[in-house]
Amino acid sequence: MSRQWVVYFIQVKLPDGHGPVKVGVTSNIETRLTELQVASAWELVVRAAIPAYSRRVANWAERYVHDRLRRQRMRGEWFEDDPEVWQCMDDCEADGIAGMGYIDR
Repeated sequence: MSRQWVVYFIQVKLPDGHGPVKVGVTSNIETRLTELQVASAWELVVRAAIPAYSRRVANWAERYVHDRLRRQRMRGEWFEDDPEVWQCMDDCEADGIAGMGYIDR
């Protein structure tokens, strides 16, 4: 059985509709959401799951996103609810991994 690796954007849903965004990698977005939800006092929402054809590619794409959003980083893999985070997510969804400049070697 093959796994579908993804780079995910999961947001904490605070009462005002805003909240930090976690960017990570998983091969099972439903399980990952459940794991994170158990440790969170607030509801979490998957905002995007960008497909990658291997774990290696997903890890590369995650590093790309983390680097692009370095100014919005709060701590670890958590980022501020900021227009640049949403623009990055939209760009990744529109262009996929190839649009990030990944070259398979």
